[in-house]
Amino acid sequence: VGMIQEANVGVGIFGREGSQAARTSDYAIQMFKHLQRLLAIHGRYSLVRSAGVIHYSFYKNFAVFFVQIWWSFYNGYSAQSLYDSWMMTVFNIFLTSLPPLVYGVFEKDISEKLINTHPRIY
Repeated sequence: VGMIQEANVGVGIFGREGSQAARTSDYAIQMFKHLQRLLAIHGRYSLVRSAGVIHYSFYKNFAVFFVQIWWSFYNGYSAQSLYDSWMMTVFNIFLTSLPPLVYGVFEKDISEKLINTHPRIY
């Protein structure tokens, strides 16, 4: 139980010894064989989704602020902004929150069956 509490992500297994380890863990599974699904499938999807959201964020920021830098060359390096504040607010609400949220929830690049049959894909 102490190791589970010290870990970044603790996985506890319900067993004959009781459920104390499962109660103190972040994730609880019934049998040891369920650990493969947790690590291989959910771990892979988490990795792919996190990387995709980070790439999207970099691309979005580059697209917005590169235009601002280009605008500063055009208007003589003044502090004038190309976008109004309400446009940036709408842009940040819709293009910053909704697409990464949808991508992060629904992205499955390969099927779960393929990951189960070939765990080295992870």
